[in-house]
Amino acid sequence: MHFGERLKQIRTEKGLTQPQFAQAAGIEQSYLSKLENDKSVPSAEMFSTILAGLEMDAATFLSEVDQDVLATTLRHIPAVTQFTAGAAVGPDQGDEKVAVRLGGGLGARLRHDAGGERWDLLFE
Repeated sequence: MHFGERLKQIRTEKGLTQPQFAQAAGIEQSYLSKLENDKSVPSAEMFSTILAGLEMDAATFLSEVDQDVLATTLRHIPAVTQFTAGAAVGPDQGDEKVAVRLGGGLGARLRHDAGGERWDLLFE
């Protein structure tokens, strides 16, 4: 299965239209259409954005994508490289995925909970 096919499969399984998912993920619907039709390839950052919008880890998403696609078209994405090397790419206990420093010394980080089911936004 190609990247676009997998993306469309998951989106439709979740009962989302292209406009609904595009809005939820914060991407343009026209770009989503290009991705689903394999007319465009996501950057590493966009791949992360898509996974967040799908509420899915990389390993689950990539498990249905053809090995040829992973080794060629998507090889520039670090999560894909880790997946093909057999490294765990799913969220680990307490794994901090995003950390930012806000004005006034305030910081925030996004953390996956120990059960692997929920993300927490923590302000520090």
